[in-house]
This record gives sequence, structure tokens and C-alpha cells, in this order.
Amino acid sequence: VNIPTMNGSYISWNDATGSNFTVENNGANVGSTGKNTVLSFTINNSQQQDYLLTFRTGSKMEAELKMTLTHANGNIVLSKNVVIENTNNWTPSVQHNYVLEQLQTGTYTLKFTVTKTTGNYAGNWGDLAFYTLNDIETIPGKLDLSKGNYGGGVVNEGANVGYIKDGGVATYSFKNTQEGVYSLAWEVARYGTGGNIDIIVKNAETEEIEAQTTYTLQGDAPSTYVPITISLPGEISKGLHDLTFRFSGGSGYICNYRNLEMRYYAQHLAIVNGISICECL
Repeated sequence: VNIPTMNGSYISWNDATGSNFTVENNGANVGSTGKNTVLSFTINNSQQQDYLLTFRTGSKMEAELKMTLTHANGNIVLSKNVVIENTNNWTPSVQHNYVLEQLQTGTYTLKFTVTKTTGNYAGNWGDLAFYTLNDIETIPGKLDLSKGNYGGGVVNEGANVGYIKDGGVATYSFKNTQEGVYSLAWEVARYGTGGNIDIIVKNAETEEIEAQTTYTLQGDAPSTYVPITISLPGEISKGLHDLTFRFSGGSGYICNYRNLEMRYYAQHLAIVNGISICECL
């Protein structure tokens, strides 16, 4: 497999070798993983540069795996223990991102080894890629819908994102250049009875959640696009992060959205007796 991966494309899991897994959906993902699953890719890097290694998991039971990236000279450049969350769905939706700074040229082995299971399976894995960090958005600022990753039926339609139902997920990776408190601004149009939107900002390097909230789109909300601004409780550090929307509820389609933006508005946030206090510049 030659890297970098073209923006918006993924590495085919047909290129993997190993045991105890099944390639599905024409190489889009692997399934039937379990306690004995081991799979590897041969990775060829022809240019020294910064990379984002990314993939997704989905599972109906918790599991863990170890992921390593090893140069042909034996040098291990990445070794991570990855928790596979129980998402109650086999569709890969939880994104795992890892920054590789100035990855040297050469041939590497990317290896996935299941280390823990709580049932018969270790989930489905998909959307594997090595993107250059030049393709990553920066905030404060707008996020390009075309650079998002979508699952559970969610579709980027160009000017907007739609076909959103219960179980849908959308993730946007960005590099934060200004540490502090942010709000999410976007335009949303309700469908049907609306639904719930879990909004999560996770540090891609530490995998810690730095901001999280749930927005309920009521059944009487406008069915045309209206601007909505949502305060994100928490302080977002500098560096690489993932903004994830998880959609639930509703009687069918939940909403469409467009014009996504992360706005900086405070340096620090304190919560006293349920009241948020911002230290603004």
C-alpha cells in the first residue's frame, strides 16, 4: 500500500494479510474479528512528512486491540492500545486518529492484534487511511463538509449533509490553533419529529473527551435552514481533535445541516452550581 492516501479515499482491507477476519463490502471493512484476529498491511512511504493515521470501529460488544507501525529496520514508530467501544451497531463509526510526525521514507508493517474480547467478536473495522496533515482543517474557522467522515447512512450531498437517521454519525478532524472555549455554529433543517444530537470533541492524541453536550432538535423546530449556535462545555486544547455528531431518536430522517463552524469565544470556562462562567478576552 502506497501512502499518502488521497483525501476522501480509504485503503482497501483486501490488501491485509493475517488470520481470523473476513473482508466485507468490497474491501471497505473487515468483520468476523475475534480473540485470535491478527492482520497486517505493508505500507510504502516515499516522502518524509507529517501523517494522520485514521480508522473506524463499530461493535456490539467491547474489545481491545494493539496497533503497531514498524519500520523495516525494526524501529517501532507507533504502538497504541485501542479500545473498541460498544456502539450497539456493527457499522464502523468511532474514529481513531493518530499523528505521525515526520514519518521517514521506507517500508513499514502496520499490524492490528486483538488483545481482549468480552464476547465472540471484536467489532468491524473500516475507513483506514494515511492522510497528510496538510489536508486537516484548522480552527477557529469553518469546517469543510467534503473532508468529513460519515457513517450509518449519513451522506455529504455537497452543499449540505443529509439522509440522517437514528444511528447516523459524522466526524470532522481539525487542528486547533487557539486553546480555549468554543461554540459550534451551523444551519439545521428539521425532518419529521427531530431527534437528539450528541456532540463530542475528542483529543485525537490522548483520546480524552474535552467537550461534550447533547442538543435536542424538537419536533416543532423549523423545517427550513435556521442558524443555531451551541456552546460546548469544556476547554479545547491546541492540536489535533475530532468533532463527532451521533444522531439518535426520531421517526425517520432527523435533519439536514450545512455551514459548519467552530467559533472561539473564551479563554477559560468554570462551572459553579450548574452556572457556566467564561473568562473572555
